[in-house]
Amino acid sequence: MRNKTQAYQGFANKAFFSLYLLPVVLLGLGILSIIFLLWTKRNLNVHVQNSRINYAMLDLQANIANFHLWFEEYVSGDIHIEMTKEWRRLKKAETLLMVIRDGGDTEHGAIKRPMRDESILKELRKVQILLTEFNNVALKRYEDIISGGVGSALDQQLDETFQKLMTKAKDVELIIDEHCRHLLERSDHLYLIILLSWITIIIIAIGAILVMIRHRFIIEDKLRAERDRTQMYIDVAGVIFVVIGADQKVLLINKKGCEILGCKESEIIGRNWFDTFLPYYERERVKNVFDKLISGEIGNFENYENSILTKNGEERVITWQNSVLKEDTGNIIGALSSGNDITEQRVIENALRESEARYRTLVEHIPAITYIAALDESSTTLYVSPQIETMIGFSQKEYRENPQIWREQLHPDDREGVLKEVSSCHNSGKPFKSEYRMISRGNEVKWFRDEADLVKDKDGAPFLLQGLMLDITETKKMEQAIRESEEKYRTLMDNAGDAILLFDTDGNLIEANKKAEQLFGYAKYDLLKTNFKLLFSKDDLEVYIEKFNEIIHNGIGYLKQATIIRNDDEYVPVNISGNTINYYSKVVVQAIFRDISEELRHQSEVIRAGQLATIGELAAGVAHEVNNPIHGIMNYAQLIIDDYKDEDLVKNYLEEIINESERIADIVMSLLSFSRDDINEKTSISIEDIIHNSLNLIEGQLKKEGIDLKLDIPDDLPEVLVNKQEIRQVFMNIIQNARYALNKRYPAANEKKRLEVTCRSILWNDKPYIHTVFYDNGIGIPQKLVEKIKSPFFTTKQSNEGTGLGLSISNNIIIDHGGEIIIESKETEFTEVTVRLPL
Repeated sequence: MRNKTQAYQGFANKAFFSLYLLPVVLLGLGILSIIFLLWTKRNLNVHVQNSRINYAMLDLQANIANFHLWFEEYVSGDIHIEMTKEWRRLKKAETLLMVIRDGGDTEHGAIKRPMRDESILKELRKVQILLTEFNNVALKRYEDIISGGVGSALDQQLDETFQKLMTKAKDVELIIDEHCRHLLERSDHLYLIILLSWITIIIIAIGAILVMIRHRFIIEDKLRAERDRTQMYIDVAGVIFVVIGADQKVLLINKKGCEILGCKESEIIGRNWFDTFLPYYERERVKNVFDKLISGEIGNFENYENSILTKNGEERVITWQNSVLKEDTGNIIGALSSGNDITEQRVIENALRESEARYRTLVEHIPAITYIAALDESSTTLYVSPQIETMIGFSQKEYRENPQIWREQLHPDDREGVLKEVSSCHNSGKPFKSEYRMISRGNEVKWFRDEADLVKDKDGAPFLLQGLMLDITETKKMEQAIRESEEKYRTLMDNAGDAILLFDTDGNLIEANKKAEQLFGYAKYDLLKTNFKLLFSKDDLEVYIEKFNEIIHNGIGYLKQATIIRNDDEYVPVNISGNTINYYSKVVVQAIFRDISEELRHQSEVIRAGQLATIGELAAGVAHEVNNPIHGIMNYAQLIIDDYKDEDLVKNYLEEIINESERIADIVMSLLSFSRDDINEKTSISIEDIIHNSLNLIEGQLKKEGIDLKLDIPDDLPEVLVNKQEIRQVFMNIIQNARYALNKRYPAANEKKRLEVTCRSILWNDKPYIHTVFYDNGIGIPQKLVEKIKSPFFTTKQSNEGTGLGLSISNNIIIDHGGEIIIESKETEFTEVTVRLPL
């Protein structure tokens, strides 16, 4: 009996071995069959392609043969045909050859892949060479039919090329046919191999199945009975049952355990429990406990808690009861653990603890007083948060001992009203909201915003008032400061000496002071209906819009001179300074308009006074200039009297009299022009004319004082748009200052006593300008005084030598023209004054 059992056991072991080996054999045969099938398919595809090539080769030969036939007929002149169509046949043959070689669409609609076979490609290249040669010979005969007629050398060459071409094409066709035959034979062999493989697979599978059936039935029956009995016990349990071997691998787990882990049983059995199903931070701690349990250091224990890791990465908290499993000999071979999932319970407990902690933290750390009050007549305080001590000065203990503190500390002026609001809240059931003052223990008055809700019991009846008191003392102070600031701002606006207007960012006027009403001639109500664009002259509106946008972008801006239009259509010159401010939480443009009518009139008077002063300074020199020509006229008149019989000499005398008279006229005309009051006119004029006109009045004095005048002024300088009187005044002041400096350094004539005037047209900051430079090597200006030299009433001359108005006025004139005066000087050496005017 034992021998039969051993024999059966050996047979069973072999059957088990066959069971494991069978899938490998079947898989190998299946893969081999698939490879052979794919190989067969590839051979068939190649066969199809070769068939397409043969069809194309036949078409190629047919087109060449037809062309040769009709070409010979055409050359011999037997029939009249259209050769254009026949040349297309030859072109079609060339196209077919290219498709055969490189792939593409054939004439029959099939798609040909590029040729890969080198032996066929080699033959195709030979066909292409012959086809090209055939085409060239045919073309020569076609172009010269007489010399290429029947029997000619070209005729023979064409026939020979044709024969070679057709023979080579036929060779290609035969090669491809041979390839097709080999492919078909190979495919037949592969089909036979595939058939034999599948027959073998079927035979092996059937044999193995028959061998294993009996053993499998026996083993499965025994295992099924035992497994069902055990599984029935553990699966009905509502807790996890897991058996872990001494090697830390899972030997058994119940249905509940699989559900919690989210894994199939097969994914758990045999896996290391600790490395697979415990979070990394729990592994070492739980492993140590398990090792002590297996080694016998500790006995069975209950209520051990740790987290496990599910398949999707979720952590579950389990409380375990553990016991060891022993062999008959008493050796510990594993542990049986039953676990209860308490994750939701722990989540709820933690949430409650966190909620309580957050509420306590919020109540005790927010900058406000939290309270609970009774619904009695004076809202007796039942609870108050610790902040009451820092805000009011009373502790929680004092509030508990005297619940009426809140009522007592209400500000006397607010107490009655606040208590009425509380009573109304009790009666109506609506939330309580109020702002009131309280007096702290240190007699400091504080403002609070108090908001509270009625808390209702389970029957819906209100029984408590729960609220929050927020210290708003600083906010009230800020509001008061804002009100006072606005009142001050309004007072300043209304009492300002200039017009102040506030515009929104779209240019709409939103506020104006009384001076603005006077300046624009509108009542405030009408003025606030306007946009800033309606206040200015249309001719310069683009400049004003650009300046307005600049103020919005940069926060500040200035317009030295603009022209506004009053309600009575009067034009008023103003300068405007603007900046952005916050006005009722909005960004607005504050613009200050200053009426400069009187200032411009005063400036005109100053300029006029400067002109007259200059004329006074020039009077002696002008008198000298006029006196010399007058004496000359008198002398020439006397000579005429003495020599009136000599007509040629008299004629020369008369010409000199005319020249001297014209010189007097120029001097007088320059003096009159310089004294003319036309400062508000701007015209286009040459800088050269202005300089020469200025020098007419002073050139004689310069020569008398020994000053060498050098002019470097090109004839092609462009004209500038300026007020010629003002620019002449500027140039005259600069020349007079240079003259003064030169005479101070060189009282007598000197070869170094020189004044140079240079003009150039330049580009500066990508804009065209005229640069006029006045250079003298006089006494110069100390470096520390160069920056002050353009200030009003500042002068380096003695008190009886000038007013100091010259350069200040000159600087303002040039700035008004959009230009600039630049002064460079070195004491005792030179002074260079540059006047830059825009074109």
